[in-house]
Amino acid sequence: MGPDQQEKEQKPGRLPPPSRFPLVAPDRVMQEPGKDLADAHRRIFTQVKEGLASGDVRSFSSNFGSQVYMNLRGGESGYFSSNQAYYVLENYLKTRKLVNISFSTTGELESRPYATGSAALIDRGNREIAQVYVSLAQVGEKWIITQINIY
Repeated sequence: MGPDQQEKEQKPGRLPPPSRFPLVAPDRVMQEPGKDLADAHRRIFTQVKEGLASGDVRSFSSNFGSQVYMNLRGGESGYFSSNQAYYVLENYLKTRKLVNISFSTTGELESRPYATGSAALIDRGNREIAQVYVSLAQVGEKWIITQINIY
């Protein structure tokens, strides 16, 4: 009896042999719709939170859009190119330290995901509470940072 005949003849109570060609890619099995998008949002928000806390703008600046709106308490405000946004934010964090930053609300709307929360801001030795807001937009296949507010 050849291998083809063995696969056709099944004994009662036995499972058929596993398929050589799965119908669904293994990494897609049991995934919820939209989970990849939500994961991408969370990943960027985590990078921003950790980067702001450590003063390391480079850790998330690759996600800047071509135009980023920023409103920084006691600092610059307006639209900046991605390159300008990097330097404006880097200079801002040189004289100020964000501590205990956390995002309390994350809106995972398909078109404009955002995260908002609070942080303690230490500016010239004075401790203040600041609100932090970050929003994203999709350009092609990539999510980009379009807005950062620390106010």
